[in-house]
Amino acid sequence: MNKLSFIGIISCAGSFIVYLFQAITAAMDKNTGWKDTTLVNAFNSNFDWIDSIPWFPLQSGLDYLTTMPLYLLLLIIGIIFLIIGAFFWEK
Repeated sequence: MNKLSFIGIISCAGSFIVYLFQAITAAMDKNTGWKDTTLVNAFNSNFDWIDSIPWFPLQSGLDYLTTMPLYLLLLIIGIIFLIIGAFFWEK
């Protein structure tokens, strides 16, 4: 196993853990139901700088990445690293 594959496995495991904690939170709080954790919600940072990017495709892509569910983002990153790690596999 190379480093890229290890990063992919850790990212996929982190995705599962985030999803599990969100499911437990949704089960415990019956009034609000499922609430996705995003990068904006997780870090409480100011992502207004994305709105000042002049190129619209980059602006909308970054806006989508910062507002997509964190477990899905980690899963996609993990799969990408696993695929890249498979190409650089040394035998």
